[in-house]
Amino acid sequence: MKIRSKKNVKPWDNISIDEILPYNPRYTKEIILSYIFIVVFLVDHTDWFQLYNPFLIFAFIGIYGVIAFSFLSLGTNRTPKKVLNDFISFGLFFITILIIIDTITFLISGSGNFKDLMGENILFSLFALTLWYLRMIFIGITCLLGPFTLLMTKNPKTELHGLITTFAFEIALILTLVFHI
Repeated sequence: MKIRSKKNVKPWDNISIDEILPYNPRYTKEIILSYIFIVVFLVDHTDWFQLYNPFLIFAFIGIYGVIAFSFLSLGTNRTPKKVLNDFISFGLFFITILIIIDTITFLISGSGNFKDLMGENILFSLFALTLWYLRMIFIGITCLLGPFTLLMTKNPKTELHGLITTFAFEIALILTLVFHI
């Protein structure tokens, strides 16, 4: 093995990998996961499959869960046990917000998720409400740590992808809420 002298050093030997890559590798993973989330969100909230299968509900909750845990592990760079603790913290935060919103909606208009609990089959309604809360927690974690976090980076290319994914999510959310796609 020869040791290179100063004369044999090529100009590209002094360039670091960070100068060559267009994005930080962490941001590349977040960008890809954000686009996957937008596609899954659109497929979940449209009737493309024309199927009302309970398996699809669990499949989408599982997909949202995997994406949310991926964002948590990318954002914190911790062990799985600490990521689970972070998920529980985020989950409690989002459940508190959802319960407050559901309570206000029920008290003002008499509709919402709590109205379903007053039906005939309380156990099934409670199970459906739990699944709905879990899905909203995963979507909330994914939005907070995905497209919205990309907007706060100092890299212009990453901010552009964050703007695109946030805009696509907002459009999908508006279409879902207004037109009940």
